[in-house]
Amino acid sequence: MGVNAAEVREMVAEARARGLFLMEAIWTRFFPAVEALRATLAQGTLGDLRVARAEFGKDLTHVPRAVDWAQAGGGLLDIGIYCIQFISMVFGGQKPEKISAMGRRHETGVDDTVTVLLQYPGGVHGSFTCSITAQLSNTAYVSGTKGMAQVRRCQPSRDGPLAQDWAI
Repeated sequence: MGVNAAEVREMVAEARARGLFLMEAIWTRFFPAVEALRATLAQGTLGDLRVARAEFGKDLTHVPRAVDWAQAGGGLLDIGIYCIQFISMVFGGQKPEKISAMGRRHETGVDDTVTVLLQYPGGVHGSFTCSITAQLSNTAYVSGTKGMAQVRRCQPSRDGPLAQDWAI
């Protein structure tokens, strides 16, 4: 949507001034499997949540904007946001108390692979890895005191439904 908070505030103000609907296009929120996970979390089926993990990566080095800093390229901004929003959804939008990260730079200067560790209130943990240079498992899971739920193949498919592979 925007590269920083100032850009987003400007967009929100403009949308309000014009009476327009404004939404970030994080379309994974609407995958059937993610909707099913949201319902499972709301029902408390997994118990008290302890850990959430997401992994999303594919080779995007052939896409010029993905490796261009001036166009907000890089693993974290391009596809890492999907991992962040998954973990944020799982933990109800709480802000992490502690964030640790490590990454690797692409030859163009953007981050190409990033791993982030998040600590939330009560010692709950989230983590993710994203990459624009490596194919990763493209999975996400959440574990609680009563079970685990996993969304496998969190990626678009031209041949069939979106991310229907789901398990508890």
